[in-house]
Amino acid sequence: MLKNNNDEQIINFAFIGQCVKGVAHNINTPLSAIMGRSEMLQMRLNRIKEAGTLSLSADEMDKCLRDVNLILENSMRVSDTVKNAMQKSIHAENPSPQKINIANILKEELSFYTADMDFKHNLEKEYSIADKVPALEGVYVDFSNSFIEILENAKNAMMEVDDKKLSVSLSHTGSVIEFSVEDSGCGFDDMLKTDVLTLLRSNGAEMPDSLSRGGFARVARLLKNYHPKYDIQSQPGKTKVTIQFPV
Repeated sequence: MLKNNNDEQIINFAFIGQCVKGVAHNINTPLSAIMGRSEMLQMRLNRIKEAGTLSLSADEMDKCLRDVNLILENSMRVSDTVKNAMQKSIHAENPSPQKINIANILKEELSFYTADMDFKHNLEKEYSIADKVPALEGVYVDFSNSFIEILENAKNAMMEVDDKKLSVSLSHTGSVIEFSVEDSGCGFDDMLKTDVLTLLRSNGAEMPDSLSRGGFARVARLLKNYHPKYDIQSQPGKTKVTIQFPV
């Protein structure tokens, strides 16, 4: 975790705690499939053994192969869920600047976010993340926590709307890496948008009266060392938050 920054530690631990139930769900569902299909495969093979023949009908062979494939697929789902949670925990404990790929960090956060059942099941999601972006010198949690905050803000903005759509993109053009999140939520009015941009562009130093201490303030503080440029375009049903990082 970041040193001497309890605010960011709290949000990171709070988010991980929030997702623990979802992670358990994401593990238990494929595990149930693995156990169920393993029992069915065991019964089929026992019937074959009791029949005293090793020959299988085409139908029995197809059923056994389907069971084996399902077992393997769900085993991989469990493995990926556990690896993602472990990797996130390892990176979150490292406070030192290092070469990082923020596209990979974003992919990890989006994968981990599926532990949030509302995010997983109730949002229509579209991702466009460049495969190759230049490495940046930075701290993992600065970007991971910032992505969490912006995604959480977008999700919360859509709580009262029926058509929940989320678009996340990360691209690289010339000397700029651009990250953006677009949602179909309630949007910012002009005053709030101005205040949020003032907060972000002041690196969290200027806190307008209309804003409480929270998400965007943390983003501003976490990213201030990376010289970001912020933009917000908003109207009801379509809000886009964009951050550009110089390479």
